[in-house]
Amino acid sequence: MGKILPFGEWLPDQAAFANPGNVNTLNCVPRTPSSYGPFPSAVPNSTALPAHVCGSYGYRAASGVVSNFAATQQHLYMQQTGSPNYSDVSRTTGGAYNTDAPPDGFWTMTSFGNRIIATNYNDDIQTYLIGVDTHFSQLSAGAPRAKYCCVMRDFLMVGNTNDATDGEVPQRVWWPAIGNPTNWPTPGSAAAIEVQSDFQDLQQTDLGAITGMTGGHISAADGAVFCERGIYRVSYAGSPAIWDFAVAEGAAGTTSPLSIVERRLISGAGTSVAVDYYLASDGFYGFDGSSSVPIGAGKIDRRFFNELDPTFLQAVAGAYLPELKIILWLYHGPQNNGHYTRALAFNWELSRWAPIDLELTPVDWLDASTYSVAGYTLDELDVFGPLDGLPFSLDSLAWTAGNQILSWFDTSFRQNYVNGPSMRAVIETGEQQLFPGRRARIIKTRPIAESAVPVSIAVGTREMTRAPVSYQVDIPENIIGDCPQRCTGRYTRFRMTVPAGANFSHLQGIDVTAVQEGVR
Repeated sequence: MGKILPFGEWLPDQAAFANPGNVNTLNCVPRTPSSYGPFPSAVPNSTALPAHVCGSYGYRAASGVVSNFAATQQHLYMQQTGSPNYSDVSRTTGGAYNTDAPPDGFWTMTSFGNRIIATNYNDDIQTYLIGVDTHFSQLSAGAPRAKYCCVMRDFLMVGNTNDATDGEVPQRVWWPAIGNPTNWPTPGSAAAIEVQSDFQDLQQTDLGAITGMTGGHISAADGAVFCERGIYRVSYAGSPAIWDFAVAEGAAGTTSPLSIVERRLISGAGTSVAVDYYLASDGFYGFDGSSSVPIGAGKIDRRFFNELDPTFLQAVAGAYLPELKIILWLYHGPQNNGHYTRALAFNWELSRWAPIDLELTPVDWLDASTYSVAGYTLDELDVFGPLDGLPFSLDSLAWTAGNQILSWFDTSFRQNYVNGPSMRAVIETGEQQLFPGRRARIIKTRPIAESAVPVSIAVGTREMTRAPVSYQVDIPENIIGDCPQRCTGRYTRFRMTVPAGANFSHLQGIDVTAVQEGVR
């Protein structure tokens, strides 16, 4: 008997036997409904910052000049086109910053025109005007301190605030003058009413403290305010109310503010819908401005929570790889030493998942909005030596300044571009009984893979579904593309391994040749 077994959807929360997908996939990501592609490794791109990174933001000017910012607990740094390294652009008055230690402490940043805005709750909100300033400084003496910031329409919005009059107000949203984030008149004053500046305490229902904010990236509202136990959809109403804050019915909140990722979703009707993806207390969701939809239920949620170190639930961080259409969530697995050691990749068009192992290359901080600063021409690549020694392939986005590219900081606090050679990939077929009621003798297998290098295949068998799976040795492809096998089993699955650095595009399945046990 010859049969092609496809690599189905990764569904680790479902039973292994007769799983419509598979339970074991590693370091390869959903590429099409019927194939998986490579996941790139990370390559260092800068010298080390002096301490743990706890904030970052990328900005690309209309001129094409890139400014990437990174933050530590005490300093702010900037990287610009032409140099991969960071220079200190911290404030010159007020001393070192006082960000709380991780996982509770971090910076959030946004931009208003060419003005970068950064806040860490403990210090005055900071600002840096691109092309004008050389260091950050106080945004405004009238502004509160805040944990979160974003831009909605023509307003800067900050949330979970602390000010000299009312102190800590974790449920407060506050905004300055329309079109001017530096103008913070006294709330309720004639000056404030004139420029539509005010604040709103979100206490209509007990949704808890504000834990995140997004603006302009969802379909059914102008923004969203995430709380511990729910979400407010935010819509501009004009004077006198200015903003309308309505509870999104049934929408789960989050205690993982770094997990919120603004992206788009292709609906069943083929239309593009703006969505905020995030981690809630019971799994992963997508919020479109009106309701939240679970995206990991029955698929990967249980596996994720079983692996997550609950001490670092708040630190789960998300970002996206534009060219792969993948959202990546990093989290702290077992024995993490305070670093990210695991990741989940989610293809938002296919609604499919895959796991990534970072235990050998743990991550300090995930940069959610980086742009390439290289700007090299082909003639300028000589400084990197021979072409076969380049850290990135010639068609990599890393070589052209201004391309959005995923990066993270390693445990030496160096920026890494996640755009290097492919990681070692492993993927299995689902487990099944090839001959109902009978054992199978496997004669040979053949990979269905578009790969420039040979891959290997191992057969996994067991006699009872309560027994562990026993794998045969990995058999590499021979000169005609077969992987000869000599084993028997009642329940069988097939595992393909692609070596690190391999140039491959699609992994689709395995062609299996087998006969019933006892039949020639």
